[in-house]
Amino acid sequence: MVNNCLLIILNYFSIIIFYSFIVKAEVKNSALLSWSLENKGFHRNIRYKLEIQDNNTCKEYQTIIKQVIPSSLYVNKDQLEDLSRLGKVTAIVNDFIDIEQPEDVSTSHDVLLFGSFEETAQYTVSSNIYLPVHLRYHLPQVGGGFRSTILPLPKVYVKPCEFSSNSTSKDVTMLPCSADSIKSCLYHLLPYKINDDTLEVLIPVGNSDHYDIVLIITHLITIGGALYIYTVVLLSLPKSSNSKKS
Repeated sequence: MVNNCLLIILNYFSIIIFYSFIVKAEVKNSALLSWSLENKGFHRNIRYKLEIQDNNTCKEYQTIIKQVIPSSLYVNKDQLEDLSRLGKVTAIVNDFIDIEQPEDVSTSHDVLLFGSFEETAQYTVSSNIYLPVHLRYHLPQVGGGFRSTILPLPKVYVKPCEFSSNSTSKDVTMLPCSADSIKSCLYHLLPYKINDDTLEVLIPVGNSDHYDIVLIITHLITIGGALYIYTVVLLSLPKSSNSKKS
């Protein structure tokens, strides 16, 4: 039993080392990742465009973009499932996400975005992917204004492809073969150049200096609304028979 386990482990590492040290000298590639934020308000899209020059050696790429979503933001798993059925976004989110939680009690989570490539020019393939993200509620601060959140740089993986990235075993990992598959495949970590290494999200927050005023107005509106509803209900009740005789 022990020998079988050791044999399985040795085979696993042998496969990784084999794929890591494939001769790639004749394949010279360069990858460029462009990303940006779309839309305004509390509902945004992160747009990714990945371009790879491969000297026409690699015919089929599949890519996974791994994006860490900080606690200030979240993705809606139900929304991603709907977009997946429509063929617009293919993603995996393994973490549980409470979309109602405020930022101060939330944690970060990972998203795996799947993409395919189209040939856009000679020796160049590109992939366009977007991810809907939403801003969490933040506690108010003195003076109000905005709070800044910096999105971590994504990791990009590709399969299957032989490219001259001088990969080591650390650059090869097992990831899902597809979004709806339980099988795992070997992916290479792809080094890339990026158009902007800092993607900032400005999140509007309330002004804690207005706490007392907002509290008083909220109580007055609540009491006034309750009295109005009570009056409307009383006036809509049918009159008693005694009042009709009189």
